[in-house]
Amino acid sequence: MKKTIFYCLLLLSVIFVSCQDNEIVAPENEAQVSLNHEEDRKGLAASSASKARVKPSNGVAYTTASYVPEELYIAKNNALYAVDASTGSSYALNPDMPYMPVMASIGGYIYGVLNDNLYKIDPTTGVFTNIDYGWTGVEALTAGRVGLVNYVFGVQGGQIWRFNLSNNTSASISDNGWGGTQGMTFGGGYLFIVHGDVLYKMNASTGAYSVLEPSGWDGVKAMTFYNGYMYAVWGNQLWRTNPNGSGSVAVGYTSSFTNEMTTYGDNLYAVEGLGGDFVVSLRKINPSNALSTNLTGSTDWDWTWSMAGRQ
Repeated sequence: MKKTIFYCLLLLSVIFVSCQDNEIVAPENEAQVSLNHEEDRKGLAASSASKARVKPSNGVAYTTASYVPEELYIAKNNALYAVDASTGSSYALNPDMPYMPVMASIGGYIYGVLNDNLYKIDPTTGVFTNIDYGWTGVEALTAGRVGLVNYVFGVQGGQIWRFNLSNNTSASISDNGWGGTQGMTFGGGYLFIVHGDVLYKMNASTGAYSVLEPSGWDGVKAMTFYNGYMYAVWGNQLWRTNPNGSGSVAVGYTSSFTNEMTTYGDNLYAVEGLGGDFVVSLRKINPSNALSTNLTGSTDWDWTWSMAGRQ
């Protein structure tokens, strides 16, 4: 009888150990996915914060206290570059990050969409902070100040969304039908949007919109806003549009292979070039006559996805 009890206890202990060695793991569910993505986001922030920012002019690694952010930011391949707007010299603020299709800047920060989420990027510390979800398939991004509040605006899911940076909440300010938007920029409390062949002007507070120009905008290359006017590259010319509806004028010739354009200070900046076997360059453009200067300190900017001037 004692032997029987002993063997039973022995058998139970073997079964218990076996179960521990072969723990059953449930298929990954939404909660696990959310947790894993949260860890990914923490990893992105941690990895970017740990990168010492080195200015190529002297090779000195700056601390957060002494570091002065650069003026331009360009997402190329899987890295975010900080660029000196005077010389074009650049270095990777984050050399290993996901694809960033759109970017904007306001309040000294950079905002971009990574892994379908909206991130706030501190150019001083290099930290990436996830501030909103659900930006899958975003088609355009810009930023602006309405009243006393800074906003990020994006076209996603056929609607135009306004993200409040003071309380991290979002709201749609449009009806459906904005899918396929080719470009969008902000200025003077309004959004300027190219959809189809039409240039629209939308009140960034109410969402009310009107047709600014009814035709001729299909195929626009890039858009930005400077000193009360909207600027856009269409064909091989730089165009200046008066928001009051008095029309657009060709400022001068530029590259028909312009990929991205932004504003910093009193100049426009554009990434231009065909790519492949041809060099893609960063150029500083005079908005009054479209004359441009190649920033020779820059690298080949092939595979540029987005750019923004720090505002």
